[in-house]
Amino acid sequence: MLPRLLWTQLAVLLWLQWQGWPHGVPAWSWPLLLAATLWLGMLFRRQDWRMRVLASKAQAQAAGALLERLPEAGADALAQLAAACNAMTAQRQDARHGLYQGRNFADLLLQGIPLPVFYQDLHGRYLGCNEAFSRATGLSPQAISGRNADELWGEAQAALHRQHDAALLRGEPRQEYPGELCDGDGRVRQVVFSKNVFYDADGHAAGVIGVWNDISELRAAENRLRLLAGVFKHTREGIAIIDRRGVILDANRALCDISGFAREALLATRLQQFYAGGNEAHFYGQLRQGLREGGYWHGEVLTRRSNGSCYPVLLSVSRVQDADGRLRNYIAVFTDISILKEQEQRLDRMAHHDPLTQLPNRVLLAERMQLAFAHARDSGLYQAICFMDLDGFKRVNDRFGHEHGDQLLIQVAGRLRDALRGSDTVARLGGDEFALVLTALPDVAACHRSLQRLLDIVAQPYDLSGIQVQITASIGVALYPQDEDDPDTLLRHADQAMYQAKEQGRNGYRIFDAEHDRRRRSRKESQDRLQQALAHNELQLYYQPKVNMRSGQVVGAEALLRWHHPQLGVLAPGAFLADIEDSELDIPLGEWVLRTALAQMQAWRSRGLLQGVSVNISAFHLQQPDFASRMAQILLDYPDVPRDMLEIEVLESTALSDLERVIALMRECQALGVRFALDDFGTGYSSLLYLKRLPADKLKIDQSFIRNMHEDTDDLAIVQGIIGLSGAFNRHQVAEGVETEEHGKLLLYLGCEVAQGYGIARPMPADSFFDWVRKWQGNPVWEYAGRQRWSQQDIALFRLELAYRATLGRLLELAAGDGGPGDWDAASYADFACWYLEEGQRGYGQNPHYRELGEQLQAIGSHSFTLWQALQQGDAAEVASSVPELMRLRDALTATVRCLLPGHSVSSRHNEHFDI
Repeated sequence: MLPRLLWTQLAVLLWLQWQGWPHGVPAWSWPLLLAATLWLGMLFRRQDWRMRVLASKAQAQAAGALLERLPEAGADALAQLAAACNAMTAQRQDARHGLYQGRNFADLLLQGIPLPVFYQDLHGRYLGCNEAFSRATGLSPQAISGRNADELWGEAQAALHRQHDAALLRGEPRQEYPGELCDGDGRVRQVVFSKNVFYDADGHAAGVIGVWNDISELRAAENRLRLLAGVFKHTREGIAIIDRRGVILDANRALCDISGFAREALLATRLQQFYAGGNEAHFYGQLRQGLREGGYWHGEVLTRRSNGSCYPVLLSVSRVQDADGRLRNYIAVFTDISILKEQEQRLDRMAHHDPLTQLPNRVLLAERMQLAFAHARDSGLYQAICFMDLDGFKRVNDRFGHEHGDQLLIQVAGRLRDALRGSDTVARLGGDEFALVLTALPDVAACHRSLQRLLDIVAQPYDLSGIQVQITASIGVALYPQDEDDPDTLLRHADQAMYQAKEQGRNGYRIFDAEHDRRRRSRKESQDRLQQALAHNELQLYYQPKVNMRSGQVVGAEALLRWHHPQLGVLAPGAFLADIEDSELDIPLGEWVLRTALAQMQAWRSRGLLQGVSVNISAFHLQQPDFASRMAQILLDYPDVPRDMLEIEVLESTALSDLERVIALMRECQALGVRFALDDFGTGYSSLLYLKRLPADKLKIDQSFIRNMHEDTDDLAIVQGIIGLSGAFNRHQVAEGVETEEHGKLLLYLGCEVAQGYGIARPMPADSFFDWVRKWQGNPVWEYAGRQRWSQQDIALFRLELAYRATLGRLLELAAGDGGPGDWDAASYADFACWYLEEGQRGYGQNPHYRELGEQLQAIGSHSFTLWQALQQGDAAEVASSVPELMRLRDALTATVRCLLPGHSVSSRHNEHFDI
């Protein structure tokens, strides 16, 4: 550009000169002007070259070549400009070096952090990370750069990260939150993320930087500690942590349960206070020596409970040391082995004692007899070897079941044990047979007195779970040294004498005498007396009505035997039938009952009363081979009586003794038109298979269940179950023992309509029965209740209320002083509450009384636990103030339940729905 300008200037000068301008200018000035122009041209060319160099260097510096420098020759403005540019470039070079050093330091710092660190841009893309992050993910930094959270962690974790990243970018403070991630090996790790925002040079948010802390090992350690704590808390062995002085620092619940001490009472207690005084003298020395030498000791120790009683434990004590091997604590583990010790004693007793009654068995009896004989030889006193058999035990066992039979044997054994002296022995030989060794008898008269006292004791009534029974015993006696001294021979002689006692009427004893053995009276005497009563018309049938409570109709009667004894008055069957049990007299007596019942039905029919009768037949009679043929002959003798009006009642246990035979017999009789009923159903051991196969038309619910069904939830469940079985197997049912109006109503609510019992009528002679039927009118209360059958939900509510009242009644008994603290169970409260919130809400939620029931349950629960706490604390004033309110709430709850159940509006003589 500059040379072009100079040449243009020279051309203009030449043109001006050619034109004659300027005029008057000296000629020498033109060369001078030309020289000046040339010099200026050269000067401009140099300056143009310098500017080109400066521009080139400046462009290199601008491109980042900070090592390049502009030439600074001269002192003109261009030199100053070059110097200024060089200074600026030097400053940039220093700044870049500082930035490089800072970045290098930051990278070294980032890589040196052991925790995974990462940073992201505002869009969530990863910009970089440290080596710890790369190792944790299994990806290189280059592979991580540019990815987002979805690509690294999956959708669920990515959503969690985005949520917290957005919170940071909205200005919220640092975010810390837990999460999960898979490491490079595919393992799931538990981590805690910590994130914050980083900013650019202008102070604007540039992205998010974060770090995570792997807490997987911490969580695992916490779980291990939690597991150890669970073992410490829930193990059945008692555990105590003890300091170096032997003071208990902590104890688990099992140790509290084993020892009876509360945890607070155990803390700060010395371990030595547990030990009872029965431990061996060298015990403490062995304990210290074992801990000192091996750091461990275990052995059996006798310890003491909170109540002062002693019990054995297997104690294990271990040292706990720190990392330097210094003692920190002791761990003591207590295993209650009292049960094992009892088992050892039990095994020893099993070898020498009867498992049911805990009396000596034959082995121990033989040892005792040898000792007794040796003592008799030295002292010259009598020893009585007695063989006892219970009279009528089989009848009890068959009627009430083996469980009640076992109860009877246990009670008899207890009475005999209490009645004998310490030197005497009573043993059980098996079944209902007992052996007794009466020692040191001065004479035979003393033996007689002892035997009579034993008979009187055995003959006292027994209570078998609410069933009253009475039995007697027959005893045979062999005296030593009058008889041989061989124990087996003496026992056999006593057995023979016992059978003589049974033949002579039972409830007695006989002393073995070989000379008079054949002349002993037999059992025939009592049978002959009953045979005489049969011949002299001393026997009579009474009839107890069966009615349909819903319709009020009399549907039949049960024939019951009575003996009009000349001296003893009217006797019920239990007073005399045991004497003919399993005897030949059983058959003619049973046939007399059948004929008398049929004759009575025929007589009633002639008077316009058509009424069916059920009769009881013994097991011995029923199982006779010709029973069905004899029954056919008897029926032929009374042709006017419809055969289906005769019903035979057999005990449930009778039917089970020989099932196939009884089934065949029942079918033969049913072919004749006779019907069958299972008497006292529920007291035996029948299965559903037996019930299915037995061709019985009717089930009679035993009166023992009816009597307490409105007080006992178990009896209620049994009655309900029998009614359900009757329906399922298409059987009719009859309830025995209906003694009150409330019994009848509850049976009707449950679905049983036919009943008999004192609440309807007592057994009566035939003429009285005829008049009673003519005058009988149904009970309107029962007729109304028969139309109000309860659903399963109603029965469940009634059962819950029974259990609730029983629990509350027990608490009130405790408040009255009947029982000690610790024996009250409030489980029925929780059952009722659960029912109220679930099934009850669905079934009765719309009833206006339902809310009232809930309030009453809550109030009773609160007052009950207040009363219970007062009983535990011995607060008599609080007890006295709580009882009246609790009784009021109980009665109010009963009234509310009555309002919820169908049929509550029915009125009875006492204006009660049911009386519990």
